[in-house]
Amino acid sequence: MTEEEYIIKSFGTSFEDMKDKKIALYGLGKNTETIINSFPDYQIICLLDGYKTDGELYGKPIYSLKNAFEAGIDFIIIVARANSAKIILKRIEEECRKACIDVFDIHGTSLLNDSSVFEGNDKYFNLDIDAVKNAIDKSDAVSFDIFDTLITRLVPDPYDAFEFVEKNSGFEGFAKSRIEAERNLNRTCVPTIDDIYQVLVSEGIFSEKEVLRLKELEISFEKKLLIPRKEAVSLFGYAKEKGKKVSLISDMYLGKDILESVLKNCGIEGYDNLLISCDYGKKKTTGLYKIYKDKVKANHYLHLGDDQDGDIEFAKMNGINAIRILKPADMAEISSYKEILDLPESIYERLMTGMVISSIFNSPFALFHSAGRPTIDNAYELGFALMGPLMTGFIYWLIKNTEEKYDRILFAARDGYVVQKMYKIVDKSAQERKLPKNTYFYTSRMASIAAGIRDDEDLRYAAGQPFSGELKDLLKKRFYLSDNEIKEPEENETSEQYCLRHKEAIFRRSEELRKNYLKYIEKTDIEKEEKLVFFDLVSSGSCQLGTESIMEREIPGLYFIHVEESYRKKANLKTKAYIESGLLLELKSYMALNYEPIEGITAPHDPTLLRFDDEGNPIFGKADRTDEEINYIDNVQDGILEFCRLFSGIVGNDDVEIRSTYADSMYSLMRKKYSNVTNCLLSSIMFQDDFMNREFALKDMFD
Repeated sequence: MTEEEYIIKSFGTSFEDMKDKKIALYGLGKNTETIINSFPDYQIICLLDGYKTDGELYGKPIYSLKNAFEAGIDFIIIVARANSAKIILKRIEEECRKACIDVFDIHGTSLLNDSSVFEGNDKYFNLDIDAVKNAIDKSDAVSFDIFDTLITRLVPDPYDAFEFVEKNSGFEGFAKSRIEAERNLNRTCVPTIDDIYQVLVSEGIFSEKEVLRLKELEISFEKKLLIPRKEAVSLFGYAKEKGKKVSLISDMYLGKDILESVLKNCGIEGYDNLLISCDYGKKKTTGLYKIYKDKVKANHYLHLGDDQDGDIEFAKMNGINAIRILKPADMAEISSYKEILDLPESIYERLMTGMVISSIFNSPFALFHSAGRPTIDNAYELGFALMGPLMTGFIYWLIKNTEEKYDRILFAARDGYVVQKMYKIVDKSAQERKLPKNTYFYTSRMASIAAGIRDDEDLRYAAGQPFSGELKDLLKKRFYLSDNEIKEPEENETSEQYCLRHKEAIFRRSEELRKNYLKYIEKTDIEKEEKLVFFDLVSSGSCQLGTESIMEREIPGLYFIHVEESYRKKANLKTKAYIESGLLLELKSYMALNYEPIEGITAPHDPTLLRFDDEGNPIFGKADRTDEEINYIDNVQDGILEFCRLFSGIVGNDDVEIRSTYADSMYSLMRKKYSNVTNCLLSSIMFQDDFMNREFALKDMFD
């Protein structure tokens, strides 16, 4: 289906009952012309545009928004891809709401019916760190639960660790057997980890030698999956500074020697007592608090923990004041993030979910006065929690689609900069896998299209792409013609006609640019016999097509999102996409509607590549980032890379698959209905599109 056919079908289906309504179409492009010509019986009163407010086009008048209201329109249809429709909506939303004029996209969806922002009223939202400090000040002895209070796991369920042990060991059924053994022992005693594994031996499930390895793996994964909750640890430090008797109390099968090592790794040292249920044969509910009070004789006790029964009710029953500190998963449950807890369908997706909530809700007070919508106020966390899952999910998809299929991945500049770094991180973690070589490959629409023009078809396509500026500027900036090669435009001449009048000069210049491009390629480590694959973020394949033309070889493309076009040469490209592929107006994913923030942070600080000089050296456009912006983007990139590093360090050589729908949903946590993203410098950055000779602000692209 062509884009024109899609427009006709979508409009006819979405607005078939609205022929008697007075309609304004927002947009002056070819799709608007298609609608007007295909639906002559509709009452299309006028056209709207962000810059032009008078004149006529396609037989319809162009009005200002005010004049359209005065003409009595019933609603506006924005004829643009969803990403652009969002920008247009921000431009007209306030006036349309005041005038009670609805705004629709081409699919018939009302754009003024925003999903409501989460509003919760849980009493936990009233707890802040100062309240806990005040309680500590009034106590002589302060005790902390360990797991999910001072430290937390990177998985939502503690038993998830056993699945990683099973996958790593190759012993099928281990996780289930390990869980059942512990549960059965808990009915009659307070087991140690050795007791649990002895059951697996005595029941003939595993040998003595096998359980030694399994136990070692379990402890190893526990250490990998455990991180400190920094503000809870700061309360531990505060209690020590105030001279309180500080103890740690835990219901746990890991004994003192192991836990001391875990705590030290998390920066927790200097406590007066460490009381673990398996060392004393007593749990919090069966006498561990009495042992604690016998050891620590004080007048006023305070206990901090996450479990309502063991940490709160039974502490109070033993004369100990208690404050409940929710674990990250419980905080997510009462917040706007609740629905992501049901998204995972595999252990790897559960790990990603756990990593996100253990970051967002690392502080027990992250929901203080928040109405349940957490605040992301720094660049690192924006990268780690909101962009990390999407980017890391893609990397593992990329590996699945390249391993043992290609010799080398070309990570296209500039979008491939961070993605290549992530690929190298995974390559290092998955040492047993033979992944393709990788090259950061300088390219851009500017460079590849100009150097790839070989015939009239190529020229027509290049000339027909949007450009803001005079026709002479188009020849200078897109085709690199000099002033003495450029002729004066003729009256009413289209850009295609004007460029075709210059085709001999354009062909000559393209051949020069192509030779220079090949000189650059000769300097790389790319070998002629290698089977190559091309990466780009979101594209219709311009750079892939240009690279194929320049190198004169087929190079398949792998994308986050591939935008389909009817242009013959692009339609013949071999492509595959992680999130989705389709015509611009068909794309529905959150990533498709909000890919600019990802593009804004995956690039290096180098400006856009314009072309190559006679020595094959890259020539770049103007630098467009301030020191403040560079620092902010560096921090976002650090967050993304750390997410990838942490995740890959846990999964190792596993054959990981992260569903694109899951990754896209996790990225949608950027939405204001879920997260309060503040101090986001990305929203104020102006980005230059050299190919279209335009600049745009990301502030118009945040949902």
